[in-house]
Amino acid sequence: METVLALAALSFGHERHDVADLVLVGLLTGEWQALDDLVARGLGLEAAWPGHVDAGELERALTAFRYERRLIAAADLRGWLSERSLRLADLDGVLRRQLLRARFAGVPCPVAAAPRVATVMRAEAMCSGALTRCAAELRAWHAGCDWVAQVRARAGR
Repeated sequence: METVLALAALSFGHERHDVADLVLVGLLTGEWQALDDLVARGLGLEAAWPGHVDAGELERALTAFRYERRLIAAADLRGWLSERSLRLADLDGVLRRQLLRARFAGVPCPVAAAPRVATVMRAEAMCSGALTRCAAELRAWHAGCDWVAQVRARAGR
């Protein structure tokens, strides 16, 4: 994750934000902690129930993932993964953990330790949409600040 934190993520007007800013937004809103909990649970389920997701289920989940993001052609998916420095195996892991969390919702299981969570957090954050949600939140904060500044400017005329 450290290598990704300094990458440019978005701009709003003259403001530039990197991925670290998105993580901070996630920490402030609770999005990051929720993702951390989901990832730890998913890894725990993977350890407790190895091989419990078959290839057909994984393929259907991959197809749904691709269609949700309009990655219809294989080249589109390869490009999407490449832009994020991810491998298909990373995405398969994310999807497998999602399927396991859905299948075993409410079933107690051990959660993975923080070092193991850190190894997959980047892929999880990118594939789950967590960084996109944090970026949307940051854009909303910027828009709100701009609106307040405009209202103040009009009131001061």
